[in-house]
Amino acid sequence: MKFFILDQTGHSTLTFDDANVVDLEQALTEFNDLVKERKFTAATRRKGETEYTKVKTAQELQDETLFVPALQGG
Repeated sequence: MKFFILDQTGHSTLTFDDANVVDLEQALTEFNDLVKERKFTAATRRKGETEYTKVKTAQELQDETLFVPALQGG
């Protein structure tokens, strides 16, 4: 499972092993931090597919998840 996080540096990538319980727990923690605390929007897709689907819970995660920060007006 991969997370692509868009940020001020461009983007960062986090990779988690789906078969590893510790990795899955870390992915859940990271998802909650990004979506609930930092207000990122998450969209996920299966590897090889072209379209992402917006998600709000970690239970909806697929192979690849893109995190986009909230827009800030000024």
